[in-house]
Amino acid sequence: MRLDKFLSDLNFGSRKRVKKLIKAGHVKVNDEVITDSSFDFDENNEVVKYDDEVLEYSPFVYLALNKPKDYISSTIDELYPSIVNLVDPMYAKRVRIVGRLDADTTGIILLTDDGRLNNRLTHPNRSISKIYRVTLNHDIPEKLIEEFAKGVDIGKGEITRPAELKIVAPNVADVTLKEGKYHEIKRMFNRFDLDVIELDRLLFGPISYEGLEVGESRKLTHEEVEKLMKLTGLDKERL
Repeated sequence: MRLDKFLSDLNFGSRKRVKKLIKAGHVKVNDEVITDSSFDFDENNEVVKYDDEVLEYSPFVYLALNKPKDYISSTIDELYPSIVNLVDPMYAKRVRIVGRLDADTTGIILLTDDGRLNNRLTHPNRSISKIYRVTLNHDIPEKLIEEFAKGVDIGKGEITRPAELKIVAPNVADVTLKEGKYHEIKRMFNRFDLDVIELDRLLFGPISYEGLEVGESRKLTHEEVEKLMKLTGLDKERL
């Protein structure tokens, strides 16, 4: 692969800007400074560094974000600002949000420009597990464990798929869902006259926000991407 294409694919800017960066001596291949933007190398077996930071090549970007309150899962600012404003500007115009979290919901959310993976992670038939920490306005009756396991009638002819409810404190529970109906958790608890005070997504499949401050994002590791590919069946097709 040409060195200028490699950097462009990693969103270092236009080909014109990338050529300037290379010519200025910012880029090394196997610890040798390369100033020729047309330099050809094996992106899978040779090490590229930008200002001594190792660059890992991927045709796609995969990000995890610890979403704060009062941000929306949209690429456009509306009543609240978009969560895209929180990611590295290098990727902001490139990625799309995987699913959604309400403005008042916090926690793990993924962003990627890999359309096929995005579609599979959000397709209802894939049944990707998501775990939420829920704080309620009153203590949680033990009977709700069984009620959630059966599926809850949340009105308008909608019945949820079976969900796992684990009570971790009198008014706090972890709920595992495998679908994403509109305001699903809030409607499930409302069915039993309980109001959700706080809602935080702890896990999206195998991915958590551990190590991320509220509002921070990071690139997924190669191992994490592999797990998502395996989870969605894409590992048999590519990676």
